[in-house]
Amino acid sequence: MDKPIRILMVEDAPEDQELAERVLAKAGLSFETERVETEASLRRALAARCTDLVISDFSLPTYDGVSALRLVKAECPDLPFILVTGSLDEETAVEIMKAGADDYVLKDRIVRLGPAVISVLEKAAIRASEAQAREALHRSERALAQARTLETLGMLAGGVAHEVRNPLFALSTVTAALEKKLGDRSDVEEYLTHIKDQVRRLGILMDDLLSLGRPLDTSKIRSCELGPIARKACDAVCAARPGKACSTRFDIAPSLRVVADPERLHQVFVNLLQNANDFSPADGSVKVSAASRGQDVVVTVEDGGPGIPADLMPNLFTPFASRRKGGTGMGLAIVQKIVSDHGGTIEARNRKRGGAAFTVVLPGG
Repeated sequence: MDKPIRILMVEDAPEDQELAERVLAKAGLSFETERVETEASLRRALAARCTDLVISDFSLPTYDGVSALRLVKAECPDLPFILVTGSLDEETAVEIMKAGADDYVLKDRIVRLGPAVISVLEKAAIRASEAQAREALHRSERALAQARTLETLGMLAGGVAHEVRNPLFALSTVTAALEKKLGDRSDVEEYLTHIKDQVRRLGILMDDLLSLGRPLDTSKIRSCELGPIARKACDAVCAARPGKACSTRFDIAPSLRVVADPERLHQVFVNLLQNANDFSPADGSVKVSAASRGQDVVVTVEDGGPGIPADLMPNLFTPFASRRKGGTGMGLAIVQKIVSDHGGTIEARNRKRGGAAFTVVLPGG
């Protein structure tokens, strides 16, 4: 084991602690120990989260090993626990194992402590690896299911958008003709304005639906410099909201490159920066940073807004889930589809100091 094992000993007798340490050292273990003997001191030690293993005596003057076991399993369920006792009948042994103890060692067989520590730590490492593997599998399954849903929805959306665009164009043309003929009449001006606004919104929605349904053109994928694409997207967002855009700080190395379709990647940045500006206060700032991580490039867009509501987070990238005023609810779904089409991932989180952060991982180039 590379690092010393951090062992928390629930023990009132220093001489018993020293005996246990000699046994562990003889077993070839590298370790550090901290001794506690009350419930309060055990709670403080557990709260510090600096322990790899708990070894507890069965009987203490003001505390006991079974109570210590229950507390450890309540506060740190995955923390290995070994009970050391002078004697233990079979019924009690079964009870403490059912309560979550990983092993127990009799004091007259204290030489077993070294092998017991090695065994429970190896089993704990295996459990942790299995848990990580299960979580990774679940994430992959969720991502695959979402990708399939978006692919199907994208195909459907593209078809709907094509069908709607023609009558929408006709509606827009008729509205323009009506405005030309009746525009000077105050009794219809309000209605014409409302119709124009709704036609404009439908037009934006159709463009978003087409974007969601558009397959990636692999012939346009190439190695491209990330910084200019991000800054160009920022300029587009600022131009669309003169005097209202937040200041944007960039932390992107000039040489950083990704493998992507520059036009589609531009749309990713535009959508993320629009969101960041919409949710940040007028005097706030937005930060765009990027760095290499192995063969990938990790891009983060951070805002100074109120953060993402907990009830929205699970469906954040689902079409029409967004609550952004004036938006179509398609922006983040489009971002996720583009990123996924490029073989990347996107995640959202709330920052501890406030605001939201979107992290995009793309293949480096």
